[in-house]
Amino acid sequence: QVAATRPDVVIMKDFMKKSLGDAVSRLDIPVVYVRLETRADYRSDIRTLGRIFGAEERAEEIVRYYEERVRLVEERVADVPEAERPSSLFVYYSMRGGEAAVNVPPKGWLQTNLLETAGANPVWADDVTGGGWQTVNIEQLLNWDPESIFVVSYRSDIDRMMSRIEGDARWQSLRAVENDALYAFPVDFYSWDQPDARWVLGLQWLAQKLHPEQFADFDMRAAVYDFFEEMYGMSRSQTREIVFSRMQGDFELEQ
Repeated sequence: QVAATRPDVVIMKDFMKKSLGDAVSRLDIPVVYVRLETRADYRSDIRTLGRIFGAEERAEEIVRYYEERVRLVEERVADVPEAERPSSLFVYYSMRGGEAAVNVPPKGWLQTNLLETAGANPVWADDVTGGGWQTVNIEQLLNWDPESIFVVSYRSDIDRMMSRIEGDARWQSLRAVENDALYAFPVDFYSWDQPDARWVLGLQWLAQKLHPEQFADFDMRAAVYDFFEEMYGMSRSQTREIVFSRMQGDFELEQ
């Protein structure tokens, strides 16, 4: 099916090399692999795509856009001493066979990096090994007892999952829950923590939640408008209609 389209090039994620890429290459069709899993990957892969599509200038604009916003966060949290950076936990909450499953990402993944860049101390990072999500139990959560917890739920309604968490008595003794620092990651079409283009919004949102004093003058809604205009050419009214209309999670919508 790929060969029948007679493509000039096939672009795919690097993990598809063995399952598909090698076979396509044997047909003398050029294959370009992208990773798009970390900040460094984004810089490299966007530039690669710019060369492929003859849009190197636009690729550099996009790279600069991301780097400027990352620097804004890094500069504002730079003066927060390491000892004062809040202990934080990132969890993927889901239901499996009627039972709740709580998972944490490995140290090298984007989600962990976002928390670190936003000025948090990821309490689980040194305890988790392996290359994928790791399931943990409530006893482990109580042992970590972070100051803040950030929740995603990729395959379920995040607001419904948060209601389940808030109604689970086992979570009530966690410091983050007691201090009202249990947050649902914003979601529009995709959750803002994933290696989708929106991760830069997730980073800014995280930093504002973790360090409200350093970001007291930061307008998250304005950042969203700016992002969708710069990345997708959308007007403010389009962003309100298309993006804000489907927002879930802890994001304050306009009145």
